[in-house]
Amino acid sequence: AAGLTCDARVALLAGLIESKALPTPPPRLLIDEGGTVLPLDEPIFLPPGDDAALPLPAWARVHLLSRELTIRLRDALGVASQRDLITRLSGFKVREYAFAPIVSAVHAATNERVRDEPASEPEHRADLLQALLVLYAREARSGRPVSPPEVRVILRTRAGTFAPATTLYFGAEYPHGRLTDALYHATPERLIASPEALGMRANASDIEMLLTWLGVETLPRRTQLRNPAQAFTRTVLKNLHYPALFHRGDFIARSPEALHDVSLVVTSVDGLDAILENADPHAIVAWLDQDRRLEQWRAGDGEARLQCYPSWARVSRELVDPMLPSFVSWRIETTAWIPTANGSKAEPAYCTMDRSLPEEMQRVLCRPALQANHPLFQRLTMDERRVRAALERAGVRPSLHFLSWNDFYCLLLELPRSDPEGLCARTVYRALFGRAEGDEPE
Repeated sequence: AAGLTCDARVALLAGLIESKALPTPPPRLLIDEGGTVLPLDEPIFLPPGDDAALPLPAWARVHLLSRELTIRLRDALGVASQRDLITRLSGFKVREYAFAPIVSAVHAATNERVRDEPASEPEHRADLLQALLVLYAREARSGRPVSPPEVRVILRTRAGTFAPATTLYFGAEYPHGRLTDALYHATPERLIASPEALGMRANASDIEMLLTWLGVETLPRRTQLRNPAQAFTRTVLKNLHYPALFHRGDFIARSPEALHDVSLVVTSVDGLDAILENADPHAIVAWLDQDRRLEQWRAGDGEARLQCYPSWARVSRELVDPMLPSFVSWRIETTAWIPTANGSKAEPAYCTMDRSLPEEMQRVLCRPALQANHPLFQRLTMDERRVRAALERAGVRPSLHFLSWNDFYCLLLELPRSDPEGLCARTVYRALFGRAEGDEPE
């Protein structure tokens, strides 16, 4: 079969197919663009519809039928469409060209190589990415929407380990990776390796586009958290609108004391506690500016679910139509991560941007101390207005007027810890007594 001319090959194939004399298994008569005879036990696809070459690596064991042979066979068999040609070539199990199955086949071949040669995993993963870069670039140029991949591609991390693309974030080596680099710098196993470490040879923008398609992110992923911190659960139960109706309609809670064996599922983000503990505060403020979800969560978590067991029931009941407080907003607001003028870090809930605040008052209600010209702010063109808006999103009060009565009472409860010498208690009391009884923030 290797020495046949194209005319002879077409005539033999057409004769066997038209006469229904094609044996099972069929003879190896199909060739690729280079004239290589194709095996019968590896995937064979028709060539893509355009004239662009699509080189596939030999190790992938995925093959494209010769374009000339394809055209000649259509003429010889008298078929007008690719689908009809596929039907006539069914004995060879030739498939129509399609992006997703080719990606799946190349990915499967890579996993097989890794299983056979685990010591060469970095090289095999690099070969896969180079192949995917070619395939993805061609598909993107076609103008058709490129659906998310149907395979879970494993990538090298900054820590030198391997992890699914859908769990990783961009680092500063990529055009849009500076923010996630700053947020996750303490957990390098969450950051994808640099293009050089991945073994990729292309410009950074093209590589980032491919990795984005594979699932690498530029913002923290939304996650679900079951039974968060007890302090948050108490806040949720305290702020429910009572009487609270639960599904099945046979249970109405009239107070928090009526709720037993409470189970809470809330929206969180990947590595939230590690971000607040380890990330540069400027990166957290930049995240608050860039991530629109954080503003939505300030209004509540519409996906949260609260269940409990009435004292007489064996099956749990779920709160009807809940809009519960956001765990993400609560955690950001009640964790001490904002740098202040006195050198310590404070919870946003106990911070204000009020420049007229008496100095002694700043012992209990601190002012954030951030670098207005921080490189991350400059890169994201964050001016003072945007920084202030991000701080408000974190829970920092613009002024004393924006503290509710409950905030003031919490401030008083904190005085023994925050002001053990009692230096600012009098100022706090004056501010408290100076408010009208109905004076609540809008």
